[in-house]
Amino acid sequence: MPGERWTKQELESLLYQLRVERKSLPHLNVPNKSLAAINNQRQRLKRAGRLDGVFAGRDLAPWSIRELNELIKLVVLQKR
Repeated sequence: MPGERWTKQELESLLYQLRVERKSLPHLNVPNKSLAAINNQRQRLKRAGRLDGVFAGRDLAPWSIRELNELIKLVVLQKR
């Protein structure tokens, strides 16, 4: 169930903490918002391009051929 909408002041506070203070997720604090709500809002701001590259998130690399082959072997062994 969704919580209360973010106010302009709450968004400004989060943006300030991310852009100026460069706080990481565990150190972000917005009154009356859970850490999950803060992280979700942070992701939304990132997708909207409002963070100016401050929060890049985790880089996802594709699986290597060696890793894929190992996964295939494990799946085949599981089916036996």
